[in-house]
Amino acid sequence: MNVQSGNIPVQGDMGGGGYTKKPSQNPPVEVYQYPASIEVSFLIDLGELGIEALDESGAPVFQAAVKTAAGSSLPIDTGSWAPGKYCLVITDKFGGYLEGYFVIN
Repeated sequence: MNVQSGNIPVQGDMGGGGYTKKPSQNPPVEVYQYPASIEVSFLIDLGELGIEALDESGAPVFQAAVKTAAGSSLPIDTGSWAPGKYCLVITDKFGGYLEGYFVIN
């Protein structure tokens, strides 16, 4: 498996407003891709969030509901995932929505 490590830019709006398809200026989460995992770091307390990763066909390969705290993080093991393009989707109960795209080769 050949995976580039690095930040995964997220876009959307998680400030209680409507969804906007633009990079968030100060996203409340940071997502980093490692060779066999993704780590979602929560910069502020966002309450309960839904997190899922979708493959190219839109099928979920990971789903979780997490209670966040400032400074906490969620590791997601991607070591067994098939090569391809994926979308990470983070939602809150107020309709906030962030997404980021990454590739596993």
